[in-house]
Amino acid sequence: MRKIIWAAAIFLALLLGFLLFYRPEPLTVRKQLEAEAEMHKVKRITPAQVEAQARHIGDSLVNIADSLLHVRLTAAFEAGGTVAALKNYPPQQYPEVQAIAQKYNITVARTGQKLPVNSPDSAQVKTSGQTEILYTKGVFINQAACLKCHGTVGQEVAPATLAELQQSSPGFKAVGFKANAAIGSWQIKLKRQTILESLSRRSRRSLQMQ
Repeated sequence: MRKIIWAAAIFLALLLGFLLFYRPEPLTVRKQLEAEAEMHKVKRITPAQVEAQARHIGDSLVNIADSLLHVRLTAAFEAGGTVAALKNYPPQQYPEVQAIAQKYNITVARTGQKLPVNSPDSAQVKTSGQTEILYTKGVFINQAACLKCHGTVGQEVAPATLAELQQSSPGFKAVGFKANAAIGSWQIKLKRQTILESLSRRSRRSLQMQ
């Protein structure tokens, strides 16, 4: 009987010690672990998000290219005329533009193909096959410097300038345009997988900042 009492006393002492010294996992630590687990989850990315990201990348590239083209052509015409200006063309070859193209693994072209919607803000994004997305945006005569090569011959375009343009680009006929006229389009092909990876990285960074 005495042994049973001693055994019970020891058990109660151990139980009391456990209850006194046991500390449950703090709620803050638990939340941190849950947040980390959530951060590593792959979020479902919707088609609308893919389209918005493609539009954002395309808009960024076009805005940078057009801004640089305007600045460099204006300076070149003032410094050395048409010959100097041609060295700053086409804008898709600028290092700054190529850096964006390489970052997102995209193909950039600026062509004479006009788009059905002739508005300066007529950027379009559509699926091109299973793996690519095509971003298009019109190119317009929206700077005075553009008319020096693409305006009316004998008015904005001097005959000597036209001769230089045709020597540099045999068959050049892109003249006779008025201010704000559509002259071509940007054609930018983006890889769907690259856009998905970009969105996933952005989602993870957003969770890390929470």
